[in-house]
Amino acid sequence: MKFESFRYMAWAKENGQGRFALSLAESGTRSVSADELGIDPGTVALNGVDRYGPPELMTRLAGFLGVSERNVVRASGTSLANFLAYGAVLDRGDEALVETPSYEGLHGLPQLFGAVARPFPRDERFGIDPERVIGLVSPRTRLVVLSNLHNPSGVAASDPALAEIGRAAERNGFHVLVDEVYQDFLGERPLATAFLRLGPRFLATSSLTKVYGLGGLRIGFLVAEDEVARRAEQLMDYLSVVTSYPSSMIACRALDRIAALRERALAIARENFAIVREWASREAGRIEWTPPDAGIIAFLRLRGGKSGDDVAFELLRRHETLVVPGSFFGARDCIRIGFGGKADALRRSLSNLSLVLAARP
Repeated sequence: MKFESFRYMAWAKENGQGRFALSLAESGTRSVSADELGIDPGTVALNGVDRYGPPELMTRLAGFLGVSERNVVRASGTSLANFLAYGAVLDRGDEALVETPSYEGLHGLPQLFGAVARPFPRDERFGIDPERVIGLVSPRTRLVVLSNLHNPSGVAASDPALAEIGRAAERNGFHVLVDEVYQDFLGERPLATAFLRLGPRFLATSSLTKVYGLGGLRIGFLVAEDEVARRAEQLMDYLSVVTSYPSSMIACRALDRIAALRERALAIARENFAIVREWASREAGRIEWTPPDAGIIAFLRLRGGKSGDDVAFELLRRHETLVVPGSFFGARDCIRIGFGGKADALRRSLSNLSLVLAARP
């Protein structure tokens, strides 16, 4: 099978995961320790009953999401959950309308199922115009795909806009996939999954990674109506007999403490966003941005014709500081920054970025 490579993921694996001491490229909350979870890793069971996820985990996930267990499919991270969602809905010759700018994987997945991706643009402030989306729907459209919070900008999608797209989905027989991996940064209380609050035409994917600092567990999930969930499980049979049982057991402990983990994430986001906002105000002559509604990522447009790829290269070459080029999201004059780490490292990273932005081309 021929397919276009996932350029961003290859770049992230080569450059991320702590390779450089200073990074604005990490896209999740800094890792939670075993001590913070109150566990001794040596006591975690290595094997146990696991059909499509251990019963203990699936009960907790369903409770956490407020849905029936039959509507939750366990996956290894949001990336695999998205793969399952596309595979459960798309067939050869179908079409998926995918937001732009977007996380590159969302555009790349349709090709793996013989389908095609067509972009629909978010507006200048990264909002969604439902009429514009619906106007692009064709008889081949089986899926509309977006993220909430938006990756890369951190802007929230409005429920009225999503509901209007949902009504069109009912009329025209397509589904709407919402990647919700950053959504739990929104609001004082967690926002219900799109499947629950907007109806069964919506599929939702997420994980315990970006908000909760538990990326190594690879606990992701798809929330969908019964028929889609069963198809996703059938697809999963070809990919993995079972998932990691030790990860599932640690995730059970995390879900028992999920409110405290969310408060931890929100505190980190509040502290670090204040640092980024102050920096962005000082750099207003060199960058423009739409401040994120919540979370730990932001998308910066560079003034003066600067290239995001060039800035990222110079930042790494001169200061060993990493930032994500906007070209991975379809916007070459932008960079994405992540600020879920420690505040002192964030300040140093932004200071280095300022030096590169101030340099002449």
